This record gives sequence, C-alpha cells and structure tokens, in this order.
Amino acid sequence: MQNPVNQIIAKNQPFVYFHTFFFNRNILDLAKSGGKSFEVDISMDKAGNLFAGHPHEFYEFKKMDPPNNLPLEQIIQEVEKAGLYLVLDCKDVRALLAVEQIIKSYGAERTLLHSWITEFEFKPYEPSITVEPHWEYEDLPLAEVMKLKQATGVPIISSMRGLTQARLRNEPEIVETVIKSASGRIDAVNFNLPGNNAPPISVMQQLLDNGILTWLNVDYVAADHLPPVYIGISDYLHSVTDPRTFGLGLAENQAVNPLSAVSA
Repeated sequence: MQNPVNQIIAKNQPFVYFHTFFFNRNILDLAKSGGKSFEVDISMDKAGNLFAGHPHEFYEFKKMDPPNNLPLEQIIQEVEKAGLYLVLDCKDVRALLAVEQIIKSYGAERTLLHSWITEFEFKPYEPSITVEPHWEYEDLPLAEVMKLKQATGVPIISSMRGLTQARLRNEPEIVETVIKSASGRIDAVNFNLPGNNAPPISVMQQLLDNGILTWLNVDYVAADHLPPVYIGISDYLHSVTDPRTFGLGLAENQAVNPLSAVSA
C-alpha cells in the first residue's frame, strides 16, 4: 500500500486533506463521519506536555481564548479507529520524537507530516510581515525533519515565511534555493503567500519538473488557478479527497496508544 502523496504525480491527480484549527468533539465527529482525513497540530508546553493545538503564544498573540481541544492521545486513537488518513502538523522540535512514534504506530503509508522550516525563512522580511512570537517554536531545522523522514519514510510538506508575489517575481534565486533544498527530500512546499494565493504557474511547474509538489489552500485559490497536480487543504469535507481513490483502504478498527512509549 502506497501513500497517496507518493502517487499524485504518477496518477496526475491532486490530493486534498481536511484542515481545521479546532480539535473538539464536534469537529472530530464530523471528520470521522466523512471517512477521509484529519489534520492535527501537535505542540508542547513549557513543562514538556504534548497537546493538540498551536503553541500557547499563538492564542495570546491573536488575543484568542485557547480552544477546548480534546486530548491528543484520544484524537489519535479515534482517528485510527475510524481509519482516517492522518496529517500531523508538528509545532515544536521537542515534539518530533512523539510524532515519530505516532507515524510508526499509524503507518507511514497513511500519514503525512507538515512543518515550518527554519531554512525557509526568507529574511529580511518586508515591513508588511509581522513576526509572531509562536514562530520561534514552530520553525524546525530541516535536518531534524529529515531525520524523522529517514526513520519513518513519511512524506513531508514544508512551509516558508517571508515571501510575496513580488519577491518571487523579482528574486528568482528564491525558487532555486527551494529546489536545491527540497529536491529528493521534501515532497511538497507551501510558499505561504499573502491571502493564501497560489504562486505563478511557472513556479509550480519549475518545482514539478524537479519532483516537488506545491501545497495550496483550495478554499482560497480559484479553480482555474489550480495546477493539474498539487497537495491541498480544505476546511470543507466536500472538497476533500477520499484516500480510497488512491487505493488506500480503511484501516481495521483497533485501539492504539502511539504515545504510550513517549515520556512527556
């Protein structure tokens, strides 16, 4: 059984997974009823405790009350039992060991890892970009992410900071740097452009020519701006890909405890 991400180019078919900022009872039940996929953010507090959600600094900066998320271990167990494709968004380098254990338990053919990458911080940032305090935790060294990939074989999406359409247009060396860093190691990249806009088709084709997919938020990118193949996210289940179209059958329902071997 092959991970859907590893089949996208050969099948000439995009893969879109379910994204949410909230991991409460209602959202998890909705995702389970859809029977497709689920993304969960994984962070760690100052005491070394894992939890589902963004770093606490994210909510403080946004002036938001922390969401009433379910315990991470419970989320993973229920998603596993429902047979969903699992996307892990690692928000802290200290959480990588736990993420590795989850992937090994869940199966690399049914998981995908997303992380922000320190080497993809394109500084100096333009004045329009506000540096947020939680970035300090979220941005992971590429070498550490690659260690996890080597240990598990999981596909990787890496996100960038500091880019705009103007910078992509005026600084072609940026795309060359991305290709050099990602080729043969990273499966897809997110340019993180303002407004969730897609990069130029020429840039996406340049990546694809080097075996690298572009990550896109399909809720914001117009259909006629989408390339033939990409990895996408959506907050709406009707826009999400059924992994079974990639030959990924539902897992047998079984209780797992992938975090039991990981100490806080």
